[in-house]
Formats: sequence, structure tokens, C-alpha cells
Amino acid sequence: MKTTQMTVEGARGEARLCRTGGSIRIEVKWLDHIVETPKRDMPVFETAVWEVAARSGDEKLLEHTARRLQATLDGYEGTNGDVADYLRAIQNFAD
Repeated sequence: MKTTQMTVEGARGEARLCRTGGSIRIEVKWLDHIVETPKRDMPVFETAVWEVAARSGDEKLLEHTARRLQATLDGYEGTNGDVADYLRAIQNFAD
């Protein structure tokens, strides 16, 4: 079995992870703020694309990326347990 892409979700957004060549590509979309209007509130989303080297020996880089992803998608800096789930998702695409 081969995992070609994965979507992860947090309270404030979602990300699609996939492998492109020697990199892990992470397309992130998260709620930035809400604009209040007379008829209804409008959510404003931000998007970004992160590329991370897929070398499995660089665990520090993968962990830093997982912490950044967790904070972006959940809206707060989580504990090691919170980050571990995101790290496992990223490690699926590492060498």
C-alpha cells in the first residue's frame, strides 16, 4: 500500500499533505478572522504552501513543521501529544 496524499483537519483549518519529488508539500488553509456584516459574519481564510525536505534523518525539521502545522490548524500551541499526531502524518511522507 502506498499513501499518496492525506488531509488533516484542526479546529481552525485543514491541510493536504503529499510527496513531490524529494519534498513534502503541505497546502494549508486556516481561518484568519471573521468580518462582521449586517446580514451575516463572513469568515476570511488564509492559504499557504509549505515545502519540507523529505529526509527522514532530519527529525528536528519534521518536528518543527509539525508544531507549526498544529498551531496553525488548531489555533494554539499544543502539548507534545497534540503535535505528535501531526508529526505522524508528516512522517508518512518522509524517506
